[in-house]
Amino acid sequence: MLIEHLFFHFVTQEKQHNDVTPLQTKLCKAIAIVLGNTAEVQKLDKARRHHKTNPNNRERANDYLSKLALVQSNVLSEQRKLKRRFEDWEKEFFVTHNCLLALPEDVNNDPAATELNKKLNCARALLWEWNIDALG
Repeated sequence: MLIEHLFFHFVTQEKQHNDVTPLQTKLCKAIAIVLGNTAEVQKLDKARRHHKTNPNNRERANDYLSKLALVQSNVLSEQRKLKRRFEDWEKEFFVTHNCLLALPEDVNNDPAATELNKKLNCARALLWEWNIDALG
């Protein structure tokens, strides 16, 4: 699954945030790469675990789906912001490097661009997994 490949970097981030309960589901670990380990992601992780333990419980299923919808809208919003910030970085690179377009090596050599690109790719993968078409 695509989500499994997304959260490998989350393990190092999780060690930096020892004061927060570690996330247990792969989905929420991938979401945390984009949104951070927020309270909403923590609640979704808990709801997903409860729903997985008892999938026939309608109340838990509805709770999980309502929390998932909120997080999905947050990921979509964050994806748009990340896309704008990455485009701004590309424009700045173009201006400061005598009208040269940024190559993948240039993105990899800039830590800020690398982080933006990683989050943007993760957000795109999550939206693709959820069949959400992110226009714009």
